[in-house]
Amino acid sequence: MFCKNCGKEVDANAVACPGCGCSPVAGDKYCYNCGAEISAGQIVCLKCGVSLDGRMPSQVSAGNSGKSRVTAALLAIFLGAVGAHEFYLGHNRSALIRLGIGVFGLAVGLTFVASLIGLIEGIIYLTKSDEDFSRIYVVGGKEWF
Repeated sequence: MFCKNCGKEVDANAVACPGCGCSPVAGDKYCYNCGAEISAGQIVCLKCGVSLDGRMPSQVSAGNSGKSRVTAALLAIFLGAVGAHEFYLGHNRSALIRLGIGVFGLAVGLTFVASLIGLIEGIIYLTKSDEDFSRIYVVGGKEWF
């Protein structure tokens, strides 16, 4: 364990840091796990990856938004012609465009084109890891392919 005030290594049971005299858990200048210097408001140590705000690392990684890669993929595969997966991901502009294309395609009998695009996007979603999916499509907001 490292002192969060001065970054010196301390015993996990220490009440005071021998380097600065402060409580080793008081302060926000250094990572408690590796001793690396951190910035105010930083929630993940860039050196060791430990969560600095009390959340589990899986809750911090890649902006966990609660959007499921598999749900988005299934929506894209089965309802991609009308943009259901885009609505799910919060991409309202592209979702409305997809909905318009889907309705127009239904009117002229060309829904297979919109469905094919949804199928391709669903497969792309399934080939990504959860972290990559979240980083690219949820946090990054990529709307097309």
